[in-house]
Amino acid sequence: MIDLVSIITTGGVILFYKALCQIKEDVLGKVIDGCLQQKTSLQLGSMKVQWVILNELGLIFIVSYQEIFFIQYIDVLLKMLQTQFKQIYNPAIKQKGIYKSIPEFDSGFEEVMKMWQLYCDKRSEKEKEGPTRTQDQQQEQFSTFEPKVETGNTPNEEPNDGQQKLSKSEIIKMKMQQKSGTRSPKDGAKSPQDGAKSPVDSRSPKQSVIMNTNITKKQIDSLDFTSKGQTQVQSNQNEKYMTQEQEDDLLKQFIGDDDPLFGSDDENPKQQKKQGLFQKLTGKIQNLTGNKQLTEEDLLPVLDDFKNALMQKNVAEEIAQKLVDSIKTNLLATKTKAFQSIRTSVQEAMKSTLTRILTPNRHIDIIAEALRAKEKQKPYVIVIIGVNGVGKSTTLAKLGYLFKSQGFSLMIAACDNFRAGAVEQLKTHGQCLGIPVYDRGYKDDPPEIAYQAIREATIKKIDVVLVDTAGRMQHNEPLMRALSRIVTMNNPDLVLFVGEALVGNDGVDQLVNFNKALIVNSPKDNVREIDAIILSKFDTVDEKVGAALSLTSATGKPILFVGVGQKYTHLKKLNVNTVVRALLQ
Repeated sequence: MIDLVSIITTGGVILFYKALCQIKEDVLGKVIDGCLQQKTSLQLGSMKVQWVILNELGLIFIVSYQEIFFIQYIDVLLKMLQTQFKQIYNPAIKQKGIYKSIPEFDSGFEEVMKMWQLYCDKRSEKEKEGPTRTQDQQQEQFSTFEPKVETGNTPNEEPNDGQQKLSKSEIIKMKMQQKSGTRSPKDGAKSPQDGAKSPVDSRSPKQSVIMNTNITKKQIDSLDFTSKGQTQVQSNQNEKYMTQEQEDDLLKQFIGDDDPLFGSDDENPKQQKKQGLFQKLTGKIQNLTGNKQLTEEDLLPVLDDFKNALMQKNVAEEIAQKLVDSIKTNLLATKTKAFQSIRTSVQEAMKSTLTRILTPNRHIDIIAEALRAKEKQKPYVIVIIGVNGVGKSTTLAKLGYLFKSQGFSLMIAACDNFRAGAVEQLKTHGQCLGIPVYDRGYKDDPPEIAYQAIREATIKKIDVVLVDTAGRMQHNEPLMRALSRIVTMNNPDLVLFVGEALVGNDGVDQLVNFNKALIVNSPKDNVREIDAIILSKFDTVDEKVGAALSLTSATGKPILFVGVGQKYTHLKKLNVNTVVRALLQ
């Protein structure tokens, strides 16, 4: 059934490997790749591989099998492996990244396989039996049982006076005698106990059946399942086998007592349905009448639904979790309003929190700030930063069109001399917009190019200078230091981070690390940070607008504009109410 069972660390160290057949595929390598993609199973030809990650110990438990066998309860096997291996695994065996010893798990593995097989057998029996009958139902069925005895009389005839009706105790003895394998004397054979011959060796269809009543005391005692006899038989059985309760207790040690195998809710579905309906009606009445004090049990299901909905809208998981935790803290021990459900209360709190997060603490009006800089006869300088391919140059051209339409004179500084064609791209935008582009080719240092562009704009009394920078990944420290030099050397009026609306967790990581690089590499007397965010490609996400919430919540930086297309006019202010409605739909 099972082809492979293995336990490895998240770093790839093999702690246990048991191949029950020849394995041709690189299962462990494929599993590690799958973990990076946040998968929990994969298909390798005809082989199905499932695994579970134990984050607290940094372990991965792997099971593979042939899919054609339709093996069930693999998740239970993985859980049993976790429970058993945790008893012998000590994280202290890893010192300075080196494992000093590998725990022995062969005997533990054998025990797990036995318990898993027992679990599979008990689950199969439970599914075949269906709902458990109550004691009253069993007693009712037993009390209506009557043995079928052929009397030779017609259906309308009364039984013979000599034919005595069997008592209940005699019925029990007869049934147990049949179960124990003793042949009935009516078959014409000798009884194995006393060798008595049946009074009737052969009979005609109308001949009465005479049952043998010559039962010995030994036979009666062997069929005695009253308290005394049952205790003696049970004690003999316990010497060889575990009782049902012992098996269940042992299984609970591996999988817990909340498994469906031990659940009693399924035994009486009608009662469960009645209780569920009563609870639902009670909850609805309390919600309608109001003044229901909210508990954690009330809030958790609703908050989980909201968290999943936010993550589906591209909100980073960490941000979504912090948000629901904050709302739970605020709503605990409060009371619902009259004629208001719990979901409505949570939704109102969520709406208020989302609006507060997306509403900027600092109001940035680039047109007003540019006018103030113009009055001081100095150019208003904006530096555009971000990772590769997010649309920095296109966003810069849209900003140029915005300032141009307001009557400002502009200059573009081409400081991206790393990407081939970057300078030519800016010159094309400059020709379309009628904006001069200052460049020094692909040789000079970008901070020096920006400095010379600002100096020339000051001499020519140009109002606004837009500085384009090369895209770079947030974890590349040399390039991040070079970017910081552009900001610290030229001290721009505004530093704008351009991020994609398509990303979730990656966008948060990019923004946080860019902002951290600016802070770390700034002089102590003039610490610079990212001032605002522009979200590009906002028109491609439809209702998945969660990146706006993730980026704003992670750093508290406001979203200045969103790009909604490829044309120069496709740069809009973020509508907070629209984003909140999309997140709560």
